[in-house]
Amino acid sequence: SSASSLGACAGGGGGGGGFGLGFANAAGGLRFDPATFALDERRGLLYAAGGGGSARGRVAVWSLASERRIGTLVGSGSGGGAGAAAVVTRLAALDSSTGGPPLVAAALSDGSLALLDARLSSSSSSSSSAPSCVLSLRPHAGAALVGLAAPSLSGGSPHALVTAAACGELAFVDVRSPGGGAAPSPFRPGASAGVAAVLSAHSAGGLTALAAHPHAPLLATGTTASVVKLWHA
Repeated sequence: SSASSLGACAGGGGGGGGFGLGFANAAGGLRFDPATFALDERRGLLYAAGGGGSARGRVAVWSLASERRIGTLVGSGSGGGAGAAAVVTRLAALDSSTGGPPLVAAALSDGSLALLDARLSSSSSSSSSAPSCVLSLRPHAGAALVGLAAPSLSGGSPHALVTAAACGELAFVDVRSPGGGAAPSPFRPGASAGVAAVLSAHSAGGLTALAAHPHAPLLATGTTASVVKLWHA
């Protein structure tokens, strides 16, 4: 049997600063560096992803209680381009306190947003790579996503996500959208269905950051010009 261990370090190899995360197992070798994280406090789960190679399009599921990797989510094979060739760049866990399924959103390097169901994860010792993606969208018509937040955790809708694009756009996404994004969005030409609204948050562009307050219905955005704005979620 293969046991997995978790180790985190600041400024790990590769990306020049920030957090790096190394995953190692008895077979020796799976590594995500640099990494992105999302926490589901209610279920005691940590989602982590990042990097290329065998890590592309995959999200590791960790148990905080046992400090072990218990599964892997695969964001591929579900329309809209959320494929295994794309790198997971950002994660956000949706609020599960209302009794809904354990869902985590993954922003991928091809501009798509994949909604993954943790119940569809393969075990850490399994070689299975069945897709865990239940919905795939393109909130910004394929433009790269530079931010992802779940305001549901601070009192917003449990079905809502917010994404950000470098051009200065914020897109408000309803993950209950049927059809996996097959129909166009009326709010953004070229974007998928499920985009409930699009806001020009920074008309000069250069948007680099998006964050949701953990306890209040607030969003913050930031740009390369050191402009920070607060928004009611």
